[in-house]
Amino acid sequence: MQYDVLLSYASQDKHIVDRLAAYLEYYNIRVFVAHRDTPADVAWANAISEAVRYSRMVVALYSDDFNSSPWLDRELAWAYTSGVP
Repeated sequence: MQYDVLLSYASQDKHIVDRLAAYLEYYNIRVFVAHRDTPADVAWANAISEAVRYSRMVVALYSDDFNSSPWLDRELAWAYTSGVP
């Protein structure tokens, strides 16, 4: 599936991400949100890295929790190496 945007976020910020995704989807922007769009039978890291490749852009919801997450560098590196802004 193609996404217009992948939202990268800390799990503590799910409530904010859900509201942001709903807002964007209201305007027909296709959004990937990991906790919502990752199938139960797929490894989380695999789902994220694949979704990055099929996204037009990655938007990081920056917070103190996101900054301290070990996944921050990995998700942004996947975007960078895939050429996704």
